[in-house]
Amino acid sequence: MNAKIKNSMLAGMKYSGVFVYARYRSRSLLRILAYHGVEHIDGILNCDGFQVDPETFSRQLDHIATSYRVVSLSEAIAGTEKPFWPKNSLLITFDDGYLNNLEVAAPILRQKGLPAVFFITTGFIDQTIPPWWYVLRGWIAGVGAKALGLPPLSIHLSSMSDATRLWEWETYLKSLTQQERSMKLMEISRSLGLSITSEIKMMNWNQVRELRDNGFDIGPHTVSHINLGAEDSGDIVREISTSMEKLERELGFCPSTYSYPYGRVSDIQPDVLSTLRSRNIRLGLTTVSGMNKPGSNSLLYKRLNITGNHKGLAFEKMLAMG
Repeated sequence: MNAKIKNSMLAGMKYSGVFVYARYRSRSLLRILAYHGVEHIDGILNCDGFQVDPETFSRQLDHIATSYRVVSLSEAIAGTEKPFWPKNSLLITFDDGYLNNLEVAAPILRQKGLPAVFFITTGFIDQTIPPWWYVLRGWIAGVGAKALGLPPLSIHLSSMSDATRLWEWETYLKSLTQQERSMKLMEISRSLGLSITSEIKMMNWNQVRELRDNGFDIGPHTVSHINLGAEDSGDIVREISTSMEKLERELGFCPSTYSYPYGRVSDIQPDVLSTLRSRNIRLGLTTVSGMNKPGSNSLLYKRLNITGNHKGLAFEKMLAMG
């Protein structure tokens, strides 16, 4: 749809009261926003928009602060027990553990007086594992997608763009176990003489502690960002338990909330939920798009996935209507 036509339609919806009415109808629901990073990055490295430009992020927060009640993690958890939240409650979350969470996002949040929860992949923080998708995107930015070829079972198209080839590779790699994915990345690295490193920097433990000391909540996001739907039971239990124990040792508290990598329903096996229950986890966050009703399964909460493409009226519509 033409951008001007789309903006005109959105403006019509807003000024006719559609957004206000949608917020009123959904006032008893909990909105949970899923952010990743806040940094100005262009090109294929940020093809999904998950690294949000700081100015866009600031404007998003301004709208949130004026239209919703931003709750802390403890308030969100308390609302599952009543079960209800204050009207138009909204929880802000971040996944993965990027350095820009501390250096860029946190100062903006503090300036506006807003709480947030940061979920960290402990292997990223240990600096033993880089986020594989940024490794892949860095390779494509450097040598082009054609140099990598196509993943197994993909249909070769000579006209396929770098972005489409990247999507094919990311879809394929997400479906693998951690061991299979590591072996495939090592194979590509060796064949093309490329290093397995990422341009997007992660926090270290001292920086995570600084984030905690600034008043923000911290939660686990597995050790190595595995696909919980692809791994066997033993690896699932080990990833969940090890990531929680690492946070306990490094930060001195027992996590109450868990964020699932990839976060699709198909990624959340029964072993995931039983392991979290045994560890007294109160909230489990997916990336399934939507809002949460009082009394719903708190280990399968939905989130609204926010990118840098959600600007202005489009952002207002997403939050109001889901």
